[in-house]
Amino acid sequence: MEYRNSFILTMQSACVQKLIDNLGHNEEVDNAICEFLHSYWIENFMLIKLVHTQGYSKKLLSITVNKIGSLICTWDFILDLVQNGTSKQQRFALQLAGHLSYKYPTQRLLEILRSCIQFIEDNLNLFSEDLSLDYTLDLYVKAFPTLNGRVKKLKRKFPKNFFSFDMHSLQLVR
Repeated sequence: MEYRNSFILTMQSACVQKLIDNLGHNEEVDNAICEFLHSYWIENFMLIKLVHTQGYSKKLLSITVNKIGSLICTWDFILDLVQNGTSKQQRFALQLAGHLSYKYPTQRLLEILRSCIQFIEDNLNLFSEDLSLDYTLDLYVKAFPTLNGRVKKLKRKFPKNFFSFDMHSLQLVR
């Protein structure tokens, strides 16, 4: 029975990944997919956790977080992904936390962002080639301007040319 349930969950995850891959091309299709995923995920926490552990294109996080209300429940495992995930999972979770915080600026997400910043500070070597880190940190500050001083201090710890590209035009929707 356990194998059967794992197999079903894996198949469901593959189907959801295919749906997510189709986001970003047509507003009407995006709305239909996101409405379906929202209601589907409400009933199946393990599926939402599996899909977000596997990750998907970070370019789609803005769409998914903005249009799928049930993604708020990912805050229950974001820190676990950040602290114990693979490098790819960590980067995905750090950005997911930023997008969630921008959409839902709650005290709980502020605490999650503080933990994320601490993780980055403690593991600077893991992010030495991650050019999306500037975008992620800018998300944190846009969600919670009170983090600006801490983020500036963190950015000073990176090599001078690390943040040399222009990513100041975040296109986010609340």
